[in-house]
Parts: sequence; C-alpha cells; structure tokens
Amino acid sequence: MMRETIVIEGEVEGMKFEKCLDVYVEDWEEVEKAILRFYGTEVESFVELTVEKGWTNCFWTYDMRNELSIV
Repeated sequence: MMRETIVIEGEVEGMKFEKCLDVYVEDWEEVEKAILRFYGTEVESFVELTVEKGWTNCFWTYDMRNELSIV
C-alpha cells in the first residue's frame, strides 16, 4: 500500500474550492480508484464522483508543494 497526497480543485455552487487528501493506493489499483474508495462511493469514475457531489470545473492532481525547492 502506498500513500499519495492529492489535490482536488473545482467549484461547488459557484464557489471555488481546493481539498488536499491523503489516499492509500493498493498495489493493483489506480489513484482514481483510491479517491473513489476514500469517498465511499459506488460510482465508477472521478467524473461521475464530481456529478454525484455537485462539483463543476473539477480535476485532481498530485500535491507538488512538498516537491518544490527554491534555488
């Protein structure tokens, strides 16, 4: 099992949001499936999750804040 920190950005009811999540990815699964498992949903894709949650203009990405360095 591997921990991934991801960021979900989007809008809900016209307001922008950003959420950082730690998801735990099983060896055999994709990160998107780990996100769905985190939310305990029965949907099959992240796009379907956004519809279920009422999120618009939404995407997920890996959290890169810990990867940045200043030279």
